[in-house]
Amino acid sequence: MVQVTRLVCIARKAGMEILRNYSDFIKNKGGLQIVEEAETASHNVIIEKLDHFYKDIPVISRISKNPSLKNKDVYFLVDPLCGRDAFLKSSPMLEVGAREYFI
Repeated sequence: MVQVTRLVCIARKAGMEILRNYSDFIKNKGGLQIVEEAETASHNVIIEKLDHFYKDIPVISRISKNPSLKNKDVYFLVDPLCGRDAFLKSSPMLEVGAREYFI
């Protein structure tokens, strides 16, 4: 069973990676590469933790190769940096998305 508090902790850790890169983005006055690094860092944290705690639940992400959902009744849908446009505009309105879906 998926524990919501565990997902919140994972999202917070991923968010810390985004904020670390966001401060670099502000200091360096932008750059798409920094946005991509932030998204990748967030993605890596989420995938590592979900794989550790929920090995049997597939993860669909915008960044990684998506697994087959054949014979699966639940999966995670991950958006490691929801708000790329806000990031690029130096707006602090960012979100980490990790949702559990039932088929």
